[in-house]
Amino acid sequence: HVFNLKKAGAATSLTNAGILKNIKALESGDEHLTAEEAERLLASELPHYEKLAERWVGKDTWDKLTPDRQQIIFNMAFNMGGNAFTITSLPRLLKKAVNSGRQEDYDAAADRMLGYKWAAQVKGRAVRLAERMRGGPKDDGYKRS
Repeated sequence: HVFNLKKAGAATSLTNAGILKNIKALESGDEHLTAEEAERLLASELPHYEKLAERWVGKDTWDKLTPDRQQIIFNMAFNMGGNAFTITSLPRLLKKAVNSGRQEDYDAAADRMLGYKWAAQVKGRAVRLAERMRGGPKDDGYKRS
C-alpha cells in the first residue's frame, strides 16, 4: 500500500491511525513507519475507500452489485482515489448492467475498465478485475478485510 504523505489530510489520517510521527520527517526519510503502523494506517483508510467506491457508482447501483463486483469497484477506487470521480462512463455502464442483468452489459463495463489509464498502470490486476466483472474467477491477489 502506498500512502501519499502530501495529500490533504495526511497528518489527520496518521493521527486517526494512532501514528504520532512527523509528516516532514516521514517525507524526508528521517522517520519510517513500522510494518504494524502501516497495517493500522491501511485499516483506518479502508472504510474511506469503500464509501468512495459507493459514491462513485451511486448507492442504488452499489446496492445491486454482487459482493464480488463491489470489491472490484472498491479495488479501483482504492487505486485511483478521488480521480475515480473523473470517470463517469463506468458508473453509467454499471447502472445499465445492474438494471438489465444482461451479461453483455457487464462485458461492456469490463471492456471500459480496460480502456482507462488506470488499467495501464495496474496492468495484470486490471485484466483480472475485468475478468471478474464479466463473472470470471474471483482471485486477483488483493483482498479487502
